[in-house]
This record gives sequence, structure tokens and C-alpha cells, in this order.
Amino acid sequence: MSSLTLKYCILVLCVFGISTGHVLFKVSANAMKTSNSLLSLAFDPWFIVALALYGVVTIGWVWCLQEVPLSRAYLFMSLAFVLVPSMGWLVFGEAFTWKYLMGAFLIICGIIFSVMG
Repeated sequence: MSSLTLKYCILVLCVFGISTGHVLFKVSANAMKTSNSLLSLAFDPWFIVALALYGVVTIGWVWCLQEVPLSRAYLFMSLAFVLVPSMGWLVFGEAFTWKYLMGAFLIICGIIFSVMG
């Protein structure tokens, strides 16, 4: 596996990490509803894990940007628009429509088209 291929794999992992972080922030937000205290957020384990995950993912992102142009790497972040609602459906039972599914399909096609082109 070439160094560039590895960096693209890490980019995808970064998007998964960011998306998971968003879900953990939602878990924290739900927990905060019961406490009604912004200070409780500082001690919420899910919030702390989400922040740590963001930190690790940011390091991976910067490492990838050594060889991958920002214009190409940032396209991968659009996968978060596919992953976060999908995780919301899995974790929270949130619904999405056929319009979302069509948009997600177009995002994935756009990424494939831009990387292969």
C-alpha cells in the first residue's frame, strides 16, 4: 500500500471519527436536558470522549494533508453528511426520507467521481 493510499484510508477514518464525535455530542446534549447545567457538560464522559476523538482525528487530518491536496481531502468531509444522519438513525431512531437517500447517493457519487478524475 502506497503512502498516498494510506493517507486516503486515514482520511476516511477521520470522517468516521468526526461523525462519531457528532453522535457523542448529541448523546451529551440529551444528557444535558436532564441536568439543565452547562457546567455538567464539562464532566460528561461522552462529551470528554467526543473532544478527545476530535483531537486525535485532527492530528490524523493534518498528517494526511502532507500529501493530499486540501481541495481533494476536504471532499471526503462531505461523507459526514451521509454518516451522521445514518448514525442518528441507528443510535437515536431518527428518520430520513428518500430525498436524503438520493442526496447521500449523489454525495458518494461526487466523491468517487472527483477522486477518480
